[in-house]
Amino acid sequence: MSKVGVSFLGLALAAWLAGCGSSSAGSCAQSSGGAVVSCSDYGEGYTAAQVMASCSGASSTYSGSPCPSDNRVARCVITVTAAGVTAATTVSYYPPRTPANVMQACSQANIGGGVTATFAAN
Repeated sequence: MSKVGVSFLGLALAAWLAGCGSSSAGSCAQSSGGAVVSCSDYGEGYTAAQVMASCSGASSTYSGSPCPSDNRVARCVITVTAAGVTAATTVSYYPPRTPANVMQACSQANIGGGVTATFAAN
């Protein structure tokens, strides 16, 4: 299972245990050298509190707004369904990633067992 799949599966299970979520719970941007390299928009099945708690790394920043579309190269839409509850996340990628890199990462996150990942061009 890829690192992306493990992260979202864990958060989805937390959302399922909480039993609630909104259509937009915010976003979490990961930066390197001051530039955003990836950003996750958390939607259905997540709460803002869950996203804030998971977005606590030194290079991570929580926002109540969606991820920026400027300079985005591609996205991966990840949906996790467990016990009738669905949690959805869209991960946006930025340079130095390329659409080919994102397509490969997205296919690795498509692990089955209620987890689907779909590549989306910018």
